[in-house]
Formats: sequence, structure tokens, C-alpha cells
Amino acid sequence: MQDSSDSIIEDDSKNSVVLSESPILNIIQQSDSNGQQLPLKIVKQSWISYFCECFRISNISAFQKAPNNLIEPQLPKFIGKNTLVLDLDETLVHSSFTSLPCDINFSLFLEDQEYNIYVLKRPEVDRFLKVCCELFEVVIFTASLEEYASPLIDLLDIEKKIPYRLYRDSCTIINNSFVKDLSRLGRDLNHVVIVDNSPTSYSLQPMNAVPIKTWIDDPQDHELNILIHVLEKLSVVNDIPKVLNEIKKRNWTLSAHSVYKLIESEFIPANRGDYNSPVHHNGVKKFKFENA
Repeated sequence: MQDSSDSIIEDDSKNSVVLSESPILNIIQQSDSNGQQLPLKIVKQSWISYFCECFRISNISAFQKAPNNLIEPQLPKFIGKNTLVLDLDETLVHSSFTSLPCDINFSLFLEDQEYNIYVLKRPEVDRFLKVCCELFEVVIFTASLEEYASPLIDLLDIEKKIPYRLYRDSCTIINNSFVKDLSRLGRDLNHVVIVDNSPTSYSLQPMNAVPIKTWIDDPQDHELNILIHVLEKLSVVNDIPKVLNEIKKRNWTLSAHSVYKLIESEFIPANRGDYNSPVHHNGVKKFKFENA
């Protein structure tokens, strides 16, 4: 079993990484502590360059679209539910190729070589996913390769509650970065929210995003536990971008309280009772701003 832990070398430029010939390191999404996609330099141009992500590649176009209709039309059991798009690496988990105490360990085979992957789960991730799957139609959308992400999601989603998974080939490449274009989901963007640690990932639809701090290994992290309460409120909002944009315009801290406060102050009183019900009568949620 190969150890590729010595394959990344930091150089003198900020956030720049030199890759060795090991392909395994180019499979997983990488970002800095601020969630910015890391620019990487390829030591040897070969097939491994196609595995790279969250970086700049010199031989790709400035704007390259992924195929349309990334997921199927909404299934009957999800009618009336908003759609939640979740990032994987540094949002829900952190993966390493160095042997260390971990929550998940699995093997990956590339070019007849076996690699061990060690995964730490962000605190409260199991509960977080359980609650999210009850409230939303959930999509995990990662810039990592399917060969790595699919078996990892299998281990996170033992009960198969998450209906959709999207990988790097579903990303849109803009200015040599991988972007998750929510308009290609085939869902009404008023009913879509994305949680991602990288602002680049949701740069096409920033008003649909709930940012989250990059997570590596902090056992005292409580972001997911806090986020659950925000998403509970957003799960029944009829215009997610408008709510999030209004909170930003007022310079309020994004929280369950601020979402609730906004709805209480801005939605027509007759419609407030519907706020507490994810599905209102025929599945259509009827909220609107007083000044809409």
C-alpha cells in the first residue's frame, strides 16, 4: 500500500502547492483556511492533471459548462421541499492520505495501486445529515472526483437518504476554477440553498449560499450544530435568495434568529402561520414580502 504523504511541497508563493506524480493527491478538493481554491502547479504533465481540482490549470478554457439537467426532475416524495446542496470536503469531512486516528478509513485503487484514505468527520455531521434529509431534498455536490467521493458518501449515508450526488464533471469551469452552477440543477433557484466553505464554488449564485468555515480537525467545532437551526428556518422559506440577501443588506448576522426575525417583520401576517409548515395544502408555500 502506497503512502503519498510526502507528495505535496509548499513553495514560496502564497497558497501555492507543487504536486509530485502521485495521482491520489489530485482527487480531493483542496482549499485554504478561508475557503479559497488553492492554485497548484503540476510538476509533471501527465494523466494526473485531469484529476486536479480547486486550482488553476493552464490548458482549460476560461468558461466551460457542465452538461445541462444535472439531476432528475423532483421526485413526488420531495414535492414541496426546498433543495439543499452540500459541499463535501472541508465542509462535512476532511480527508488525508497520512495514517492517523480517523472516523472513516477506506481504500482507493488507481493504476493498480492501492491507497489508504483517512477521513475525519466534522462534529455533529451524522445528526446534521439526518435532519437535513428530513427537511430538504439533499444534493451532495463536490469538486472531487467520483472515484473518491462516491465510496466516501456511501459510508456517510449508510441509510441511502441522500438522493443525488454530483462530482467534478458536473462543475462549470470559470477562470480555471471549479464552480457549482445551481441553475443546472433544474430546480427553481428560489427554493435552493447551498452550504459550502469555498465562495468560489457558489460565485454564480452567491445569494443562494450559506457560508461555512473551513474545517480540518477542530474537535470543538460547532458549525453544523448551529447551521441546523438556520436550515430549519430556510427549509420552509419560499424565496431563499431574497431572505438571505435581505439579511445581508441589513448587516445582520446569519442565524436562525435573524431568519425568523426577518420573516416575522417582513412577511404578510396572514401568511406567517404557513411558515411553520413545510408543505402548505397542495405543497405550495405561500410567502411574500410586503413590499414585493
